[in-house]
Amino acid sequence: MTGSSQLPARFRPQRPATRARRRLLLLVGPLLWVAALVVLAFVLDRSDAVEYALLVLAVSFAVGFVVLGWTRVARVREERDW
Repeated sequence: MTGSSQLPARFRPQRPATRARRRLLLLVGPLLWVAALVVLAFVLDRSDAVEYALLVLAVSFAVGFVVLGWTRVARVREERDW
């Protein structure tokens, strides 16, 4: 297959999610983790372990947000240069 591909170079979903739905999903995911950790704290009666888990969750969410934001900026810049 040495010929050029006729497929578009950029992915486009058939039904893009609305902005409100994306924001809702972005908030619901971490909130479900927090709710699960709180339930775990009540069941196991280990609040100190849950505090550490919440700290790890917050740090990983912040790092992920920064990294994903940076990669999006780089991707948009690269697409603009094409």
